[in-house]
Amino acid sequence: MRKKALAAAFMSVMMAAGVLSGCGDSSTQSTQNNASGDEAQKEDTGNEDGQDEGGESSGPVDITIMALRDDSYTPWSETTMIKEIEEECKDLVNITWIDLPGSMKAEKLNLAFSGGDYPDLVMGSWAIEGTNVVDYANQGILLPMDEYITPEIMPNLSAKLEARPEWKEGITLDDGHIYELVSRAEMGAAYDRTFNDEILINAEWLEAVGKEMPTTTDELYDVLKAFKEAGDLNGNGEADELPMSACYGTTGWGDHINGMYSMFGWFGIAQNQKGMQEKDGKIIFNAMQPEWKDAVSFFHKLYSEGLLDMETFTHDGSTYNAKTINSETPMVGVYATWNNISVNKLLGSDVYQVMPVLKSSNGEEPQWARRYTPITFTGTVWMTDKAEGKQEQIMKFLDTFFSTERSIESNNGKLGKYVTHVEGNTYHVEKDEQGNTFADDVKSAESTIKYGPYMLLADEVVFDEVSESDMNNAEVIEVYKDYVQPEPTFVNNWMSAEDSAEATLLEPDLQDYVRSTIAKWITEGGVEEEWDSYVSTLKDNLQLEKWMKMKVNDSMEDKISIE
Repeated sequence: MRKKALAAAFMSVMMAAGVLSGCGDSSTQSTQNNASGDEAQKEDTGNEDGQDEGGESSGPVDITIMALRDDSYTPWSETTMIKEIEEECKDLVNITWIDLPGSMKAEKLNLAFSGGDYPDLVMGSWAIEGTNVVDYANQGILLPMDEYITPEIMPNLSAKLEARPEWKEGITLDDGHIYELVSRAEMGAAYDRTFNDEILINAEWLEAVGKEMPTTTDELYDVLKAFKEAGDLNGNGEADELPMSACYGTTGWGDHINGMYSMFGWFGIAQNQKGMQEKDGKIIFNAMQPEWKDAVSFFHKLYSEGLLDMETFTHDGSTYNAKTINSETPMVGVYATWNNISVNKLLGSDVYQVMPVLKSSNGEEPQWARRYTPITFTGTVWMTDKAEGKQEQIMKFLDTFFSTERSIESNNGKLGKYVTHVEGNTYHVEKDEQGNTFADDVKSAESTIKYGPYMLLADEVVFDEVSESDMNNAEVIEVYKDYVQPEPTFVNNWMSAEDSAEATLLEPDLQDYVRSTIAKWITEGGVEEEWDSYVSTLKDNLQLEKWMKMKVNDSMEDKISIE
């Protein structure tokens, strides 16, 4: 009943608001056209940002947007969809685009924010992540956007958030403001996926070496040894096979997509984006649990015997993808990724299959790393203080992305090419000559696929066929759902400026020490001999308990355990 009531509310709000796929409503558009029609008057009464002396819009404002994309995708400014939106919104904004390939994200974003040379808007899925959003908001770098999410300024987004008030609550920080706009598609199995990684294994190689799908870490070791000893498994005449690969990460708590830390969960404690979890009634720091000694010893064994990619600790995402999902010749036997769709399409068959969660010999129940920023909320838009005085026109521009049509294009592909409107709220996803859906990197020439902002309600759009992605996610969820870490209730999403500043000073040292020590032990050994000293350094020198208290809700501080 509640779902039907919300759906009805959504439809009535949309109709009442006159939701548009273009920029602004008719009265606003008329005002803008009149204002921009007399350049001389603009020069006399307005300023360089298109605001008159009273603060009202008198023409388009100049803005810069840094837009994140996958390295293999088309830059936003070159896509058909963005060119159309720029034309629709030409009376609101003049945009200078800054391209941000994924492999340059950390370097360019960190440099921009540390040097103060950041743009008006940062856009793109996960461009700015959890703790950084809070930190930048505390510092006044990010501007709140909630006062502009109204039927008059943002009819598309406000109607959807009114139909789903729990969504608005979910993106509102503890100070009552919204600092990031998000993407959310209330459809398909991805909606329920609460983890990042899945582990793939080359089924053809398994058959070639006469092995079954591994279910334990000991069996995996035997499989990897067999892969290494078999020689030219990919048949290209070169010794380029890698039994196993993953990413390790150089920032934060380690890569939380394609990451080795997910595999630590085979031994009972997986790493996650928070570095902590609640287990057995206690809030614990993952990287100091004894289960990690077992994990490190196992991966050191793999590394020392040449079974783990020697570049695991040094390669970037692009290099990793070149070895795995983007390689036309299978090079890796076992690796972590998001799904197996693109690589199997590239290879023309179901070469890579999902490996189950493994059990280890230490007797601990395995677990899988939870995505603490769930797939159902993907941060995609942040406005900085450089946009001060231009917010209303920028927000009207951004609202265009949240129309049904543009949301479909950002989530599924360009309408009329990759998606066809059937009737009513029913749509059809087009396929290529082989009957496969088009890859996202191909779709990216037309739209901001998976990286641009969008919002789709279940009652708003229905596809006449179940997508490959949904089928894949449904299958993978069945494999991992019983092992995913529990929903966190302890996270302090809003700290005082003082606590945030101190936590920001403490956290990098903790992260660097954990990452470098674990990497050293895996590559060189020494975990058993040095473990006690490592734990003491975390507690005594790096102020672990103090950091945890700042990161945990006050009401749950008594659950913190560093023993």
